Amino acid sequence: MANIAAGEFGVTVDGVEYTFRPSFRALASLGTPDELAAMLDRVQRATKGGFAAALAALAACCDDESVSDVIGFYRDVGGKLRYVQKRLPWEDVYVLGARCLINGMVGDTKDAKRIKPSDKPPRKFNPAEFASVAMVHLGLARDDAWNMTMHELQRAMMVKHPDMVQDLPTKEEYRTAVDTVKRIREKAAQLRSEANG
Repeated sequence: MANIAAGEFGVTVDGVEYTFRPSFRALASLGTPDELAAMLDRVQRATKGGFAAALAALAACCDDESVSDVIGFYRDVGGKLRYVQKRLPWEDVYVLGARCLINGMVGDTKDAKRIKPSDKPPRKFNPAEFASVAMVHLGLARDDAWNMTMHELQRAMMVKHPDMVQDLPTKEEYRTAVDTVKRIREKAAQLRSEANG
């Protein structure tokens, strides 16, 4: 069962729950710090590139090898990549993938307080920095640190080291990201309605 407090969420299909966990390890598998920042930017736009980012995030954040039978996948058709839809509607894949990236990179937004492990450039997201914070400041083993989510790290750091918590994005910045995801959902519903005539 998905641990919502850790930033996980689950999708149940035919009685089987698929858990999506945006751990630092899963995020790191998606690309470089620059690429991750670009993915978060792309997923907030209702475009093919945004959908591709959302799909990649879902695939990376689920350990179940059969997840592609639920979320779909890209296939080469005549030299062009085509999305093959499976059990979940593509609109749901988009929204859930966006949620995965936001949970993974922004974390828990109930407080405006954020963790700032170093003065890194604002247009990068480096999972290795956050895993290192968990190892150094929380005393976690390497594997445990890499398997943490941003939600878990934030909560642990706020409890153990409240002096290290700083404002990094604001509530307004988070609301902007949430509003963008809502617009994506509305646009996807509109496109679906137009496609169904």
